[in-house]
Amino acid sequence: MAIVGMKKLTLVGLHDDRHRILTRLMEIGAVDIASAEIDDELGGIFNKNTDKEDLLELSGKIAVLEGAISVLKQFDKREKPIFKVRRDMAAHDYMGMVLRRHEVLARAAEVNKTRQELLQARSGINKNLNAITNLNSWSALSIPLEVESTKNTRILKGMMPAAADLDAIGETIAGSGLAGWIEITGSDPDQKYITAYVHSDDLQPVSSILKRNGFAPVSFQGYEGKIEDNIRKIEFSISDERQKADGIEKKLAEMAVHLDEIETVYDYYTIRKEISLTDGDVASGKRIFFLEGWVPAPLEQRLYDELNEKWTVDLKFRDPDEDEEFPVLLSNGFIADSVQDITGMYSLPSPKSVDPNPVMAPFFILFFGLMLSDAGYGLVMALACGAIYFFVKLEDTMRRFMKMMMLCGIATIFWGALFGSWFGNLIPILMGDASKDISIWFAPVTDPEYLLMWSLLFGVIHIYTGLAMKAANLIKQRKYLAVVFDVLFWYVFFTGAVLLVIPFVPGVPAGLSGATGPWGGYLLMAGAVLLLLTQGRKSKNIAGKIIGGLASMYDLIGFMSDVLSYSRLLALGLATSVIATIVNEMGSMGGFSFTGVIVFILVFAVGHSLNFMLNALGAYVHSSRLQYIEYFGKFYEGGGKPFRPFKRNTKYIRIKD
Repeated sequence: MAIVGMKKLTLVGLHDDRHRILTRLMEIGAVDIASAEIDDELGGIFNKNTDKEDLLELSGKIAVLEGAISVLKQFDKREKPIFKVRRDMAAHDYMGMVLRRHEVLARAAEVNKTRQELLQARSGINKNLNAITNLNSWSALSIPLEVESTKNTRILKGMMPAAADLDAIGETIAGSGLAGWIEITGSDPDQKYITAYVHSDDLQPVSSILKRNGFAPVSFQGYEGKIEDNIRKIEFSISDERQKADGIEKKLAEMAVHLDEIETVYDYYTIRKEISLTDGDVASGKRIFFLEGWVPAPLEQRLYDELNEKWTVDLKFRDPDEDEEFPVLLSNGFIADSVQDITGMYSLPSPKSVDPNPVMAPFFILFFGLMLSDAGYGLVMALACGAIYFFVKLEDTMRRFMKMMMLCGIATIFWGALFGSWFGNLIPILMGDASKDISIWFAPVTDPEYLLMWSLLFGVIHIYTGLAMKAANLIKQRKYLAVVFDVLFWYVFFTGAVLLVIPFVPGVPAGLSGATGPWGGYLLMAGAVLLLLTQGRKSKNIAGKIIGGLASMYDLIGFMSDVLSYSRLLALGLATSVIATIVNEMGSMGGFSFTGVIVFILVFAVGHSLNFMLNALGAYVHSSRLQYIEYFGKFYEGGGKPFRPFKRNTKYIRIKD
């Protein structure tokens, strides 16, 4: 499997059939519609117009429905699935709901209106609660709130900073021969709430003294009577508002039974909006229209038959031109399909290159398993993700992810069994000998150098595979000499370097390390000469060719650095095993008494859960890194534009035709 071939489509049809044809194209979902190109000769016949009024109307209806959905979801008491997935809906049920769309839209508007009533009720409650809080700050005030003066006295109510010295202020007033008395009627950590009783003749000078010390007047307009009476009235009002809010919430809960209907109509108007937007890419004349787009080659005949059967249309399909970019659609088998999203996070491949997923998938999965490398963890992951993959309805992206994690779990079981790690050393502990080696191949904890050797070897194989993918790209582009110059010669050069370095790699058998040195020297020299003669070939003069050839050999350092990056396979694999073993040792410190078993179970569950989550995340991240940097760096040509078919991009339902 690989990148799906594309055909460029030009469709000409009658203007009166335009909307129906677009609707059917959306239902088929096989055409990536491009904006039609109108050349100068056709400029007076065709034009592209977007119906802005229609779009504005549709956007308004979608906003109404979206607001109602957000409200009703809060009151929907139905059990929610763990994984969000669109619900399936038969086409005739969908059309029945479409016929009732105006009724549903009105209900959505009613939901939004009810929501506003609820917000107003809640706002009133909050306003009254704040009022009670403010009044409580004046709890010691003994006079009615509306009283601001008597025959000869003015009453000032206000706030002053907590640090204000009221005794000193009182002495200042008295020392000035003024008639005034200050009473503290409440306080909090930041403010003092005071009531000042001032003779009418001394109001202005006393007010000036108070203001100089931070006094801010407070008005109780709208209140009458004492503090406690007003608080009691407000509490009654809050009780009424809460009853009103409860009634509104109950009404919204009853309306929540219509959530599915509103979601369906929301998707209907979303579909209509998408059609209206796409209509702006179509070239329209008085009697005919035409559109352009890309169609997967395997669907060409089906689309031709489908449209010609129902309408009078002229369909033309052609292969992409030599320099024409077309959208990328990947089609892969069971294993390669699982890692497509890993590649997509980096970049889709160029349409002129090969699809890396079939070759990348085994490396990603095996490297993940090697870095997690505990058969117990792998068994849990494979069973859990496999059960979700096979028995739970999922959207495509989540389904691929679960499949990938299931395969990674199987790879983890493989490596864990080879290394003898089942929840660390759990099996030896249960057998009564924690040091017992149950590995099928070898135990990395006791022989890490041997695993380092294999990790570096896997790195060389991975990088060499990347060079082979580069050769495949060059062959696809018919650059056959470049395959020899830019791939084969590098194989010779890098292989010589690898053979020279083998004697210095820990864990390599002595007999092998002694035999590789001479061959490595010959290959390295031969490769260097070949690269010197070819890598500067694009330069126009001899000096440039030589300098280009010499500069290319610097890539040997990058190659060696890339190979060393695969030591992370050793590091993460050891980390998982060592931490798992420590968890088991901590849990078994209580012995096999009743209390010791309980402690072991608790430590086992918590410790291994944390170890699994942290190291599974590390394995995912670092396995991705090895693909993105060490592997893709050797050949990958990204920048592909994804194939985006004109289809029903619904949010809540999947229409089953």
